[in-house]
Amino acid sequence: MKRVMFAVLLVFCWIDIGFADIMSDTRMKQYAMENATIGDSDLQLDMDEVLDALNSGNRTRRRAWQSSNPADLLPVKGTTWNFNYTVGSTPYTDTITIGTDVNYSSDGSAMLQCWNQFGVPGGVLYGEMVTGGIGFNLVILGDILTDFYSFRCYGNTASGKHVFKVNSTGEYSRQYSLSGYKLSGPSTPVEPACTGLPYQSTHNNIQWDCRGNDTNYCIDILDQYGNMLHRAADCGEGLHSFSPENLYLSPGTYQWIIWSESGYGGTGFEGEFQVYGEDNQSYRSTYDLVQWGYRGSDQTYCIDICDDNWNVFDGLRAVECGDGLHSWSPKTFVRELIGNDLAPGSRFKWRVWSPSGYGGSGFEGEVVVP
Repeated sequence: MKRVMFAVLLVFCWIDIGFADIMSDTRMKQYAMENATIGDSDLQLDMDEVLDALNSGNRTRRRAWQSSNPADLLPVKGTTWNFNYTVGSTPYTDTITIGTDVNYSSDGSAMLQCWNQFGVPGGVLYGEMVTGGIGFNLVILGDILTDFYSFRCYGNTASGKHVFKVNSTGEYSRQYSLSGYKLSGPSTPVEPACTGLPYQSTHNNIQWDCRGNDTNYCIDILDQYGNMLHRAADCGEGLHSFSPENLYLSPGTYQWIIWSESGYGGTGFEGEFQVYGEDNQSYRSTYDLVQWGYRGSDQTYCIDICDDNWNVFDGLRAVECGDGLHSWSPKTFVRELIGNDLAPGSRFKWRVWSPSGYGGSGFEGEVVVP
């Protein structure tokens, strides 16, 4: 259920920019509508073109989750909608027809192709919406404007936000409230009643209950200071439990937050858990996790990061120390340090030291980034 990112979310992070900008939006929208050309409705898009257009609006470098499950697209599959919004004082209605064939981007996002009333193509995905929570994200790739729609379905109606990008300048409009009505297509599937789990917050297992009638949930993992470590560590329909053990976290205090269609965190949907150093762990040397056992009766251990000749990198001596420390996650450390993973094939060495020794068999190794 691993997730991708769809950065249409980011184009809506705007401040209130005033009357002059509304007038500019109005003129640009009218010009585009007056000069719209008929597109080729038979054109089959490369789905990566849709994500490329959406990612061009990424201003905060934050990646948002989009579903790889084609079942999430059922409410809009094979449907035609009128989407209504007003720019300035001018009302607009865009008629969007959504296809039935599921395609996938190179990162695994499930998409349906769509077309507006002029036959201009685009794509629609299901995932994190610009307004928070989860819903549908749709983009139409016009010559003059790129139009973005984010909405939720309620039977034959929809509501959400609309924004557009001026392709010649790369500038984005304000966000405008959007309403929709389904003109044709299958009935929207009835969502099953939510079945949650009792609250639990431990290193072994995190559980949460239902939030209203929400059916899709994601979990974020943060450090003890509230810094994001794993955005959307897991997401899915009916997801009500998660095991942090799968993240190979270093010993310490961590936070978790649940988000869904109608909210983010809150009582019963966030908490803390502790990761404790485990005694006498078996040797391991991977990018996810480095482990070592006891050296005699030593209780305190530190780990150094070294180059190919075992020279300690500047600033990477004793990257972590502690009583009972027997594991360390290079991946978590690197992401906290630089915000991304190292390039595949990158390598480095590590050595553990304690009161009675430095490195040696079982206490040093090499890590290669997969």
